[in-house]
Amino acid sequence: PLILPLGISYFVIRIIDTMLRWHRGELTEYSLKQFLFFVLFPGTLLAGPIETLDNFYKNQVEKLTRHDFAYGIARILLGLFKKIVLAAYFLSMMQKHYSDIAALPLDQINSKEVWEVLFSSLFYAYFDFAGYSDIAIGFSRLMGFRIIENFIFPIFAKNLQDFWRRWHRSLSMWSFRNVFFPLVLRWRTPYFPMLLTMVTIGLWHNLSLSWLTWGLLQGGGLCFLTWKEQAKQGKPKKSNHIIISSAYRVIATIITLTFVALTHSFVLYGDYGTALKVFLAAFHIG
Repeated sequence: PLILPLGISYFVIRIIDTMLRWHRGELTEYSLKQFLFFVLFPGTLLAGPIETLDNFYKNQVEKLTRHDFAYGIARILLGLFKKIVLAAYFLSMMQKHYSDIAALPLDQINSKEVWEVLFSSLFYAYFDFAGYSDIAIGFSRLMGFRIIENFIFPIFAKNLQDFWRRWHRSLSMWSFRNVFFPLVLRWRTPYFPMLLTMVTIGLWHNLSLSWLTWGLLQGGGLCFLTWKEQAKQGKPKKSNHIIISSAYRVIATIITLTFVALTHSFVLYGDYGTALKVFLAAFHIG
């Protein structure tokens, strides 16, 4: 009970990032006053995005213009639309079968309803968090700071690697910078560091078996793609027709979102047994 989860606040992770970089001899030119303002900045205090100390001040607006005010207000309105309209819609879609699926035994669960809940929950999480990020970005611009884009249309990602370059970018960038790259330099292999990085992201949300499983699945998917890319090195590239290439991109995006939605089952339900049951029901197992 005395161990607090790493994800208790974005306040903690900003301090950790800065302390690690200070330990490496970086960011020594910033004063304590600048550090405290960065850590306590209201635009990113509650739920990110996770800025770095140097980028925070590097992207400061020297003089606010009408464009900055218009941009800030527009992003806030866009964020409110995502949260109030789009996120609320997918939340209502998710709630249609959410409780029924949890109560039914495995062999009586309708897999179609499972996938409806999984995809609805994924889109709810996206629009809810992306909406908050828009509000944080807009509010920060009104205060004179350009902060990092946390979401860049992850629903159009062509693979899992691309997905994590688009989804909650500030957290994935922090994790790869502070976990993945130091371990790769030490072990000279990307696989276990990648797995450990995704487990770190999972446990950052909550120290639980559900988030650990989620991290292992996400890390396993990234390891598979890395192995696949390394196996292709040295082989001649095939020239694809534009129609075939476009069709492949659409299929790859659908497969990526399906995998992400499926792994989301482990964090959608609080009880691990229920989460595992929903995961298996998606495959008609039972």
